[in-house]
Amino acid sequence: MRLILFLFCLQNIFASATDTIPSYILDEISVEGAKILEAKIITSVNENKIEQTDATSLADISKLLPSIKIQTNSRGEAMLNLRGAGERQIMIFYDGIPLNTPWDNRIDVGLIPSDAIGIVELTRGIPSVLYGANAMAGVLNLQSRQQETNTNKTKFSIFAGKNNEQYYNAFHSNAGNDYSF
Repeated sequence: MRLILFLFCLQNIFASATDTIPSYILDEISVEGAKILEAKIITSVNENKIEQTDATSLADISKLLPSIKIQTNSRGEAMLNLRGAGERQIMIFYDGIPLNTPWDNRIDVGLIPSDAIGIVELTRGIPSVLYGANAMAGVLNLQSRQQETNTNKTKFSIFAGKNNEQYYNAFHSNAGNDYSF
């Protein structure tokens, strides 16, 4: 008797549980993107402009770029700020190689000599999609100076300022047929 009552209850539960949610069968849906995201170069500074300013490092060159502010941190490192974003949201590339350290995504821009830089391109806006999540504020792309093959170039600079401030700089580059340093 219990078995019959149990089966009767099960039959009533399944019979009364009708699906009240309507279902639809859709045709194929395709989504296509019409726009290609390309980064827009906002500002470019060439080596002639760099030499006219007597810049000693990338920190001095960055003063030529809009929306960039240089701040010195507690360790004495020159850090970039772009449109209010800190150095951790700015990627810096030298000939396509990222210079930011993996540990904290920082780099002292005062250590990059201006004699090694030929072109500086500042990209802002869409670069986070193209260069990764650490480029939310923008990208600073540095290109090395181009030099004729089989030539040597050596440059010495001495800067003096008030309060007995002195700065010495030596730069040497050599370009062969298949290499340059």
